[in-house]
Amino acid sequence: MTEPLPEFPYHPDPVATGAVVPSDTTCVCCGQARGYLYTGRVYSVDDLADRLCPWCIADGTAAGRYEATYTGGAVGDDVPIEVFVAVADRTPGFPGWQEPQWYFHCGDGTAFSSAPFRV
Repeated sequence: MTEPLPEFPYHPDPVATGAVVPSDTTCVCCGQARGYLYTGRVYSVDDLADRLCPWCIADGTAAGRYEATYTGGAVGDDVPIEVFVAVADRTPGFPGWQEPQWYFHCGDGTAFSSAPFRV
């Protein structure tokens, strides 16, 4: 049994999007096998693909230890640094055909969802 996944305000359901999957693999950052693993891109000098748990992403440990980020870039103006850091350093990325970018609006990050857009 695993502990509940951490909350990601800007990527509310990383399991549904495929960014986080069940796994018995030990996280290279914390050394624990917590039952889930991040499968998305990791921008870092170290090879961290499929080696980080969501908890080390959520609390910023992986970003701090490995200078890791999870999205190629950010697009937006007038965004407080705290919001930018939360998205860049403590939010799982998402899959895309091209290098994904995170968008911001009205001084806050957008939430990524795999649900289809409807008007």
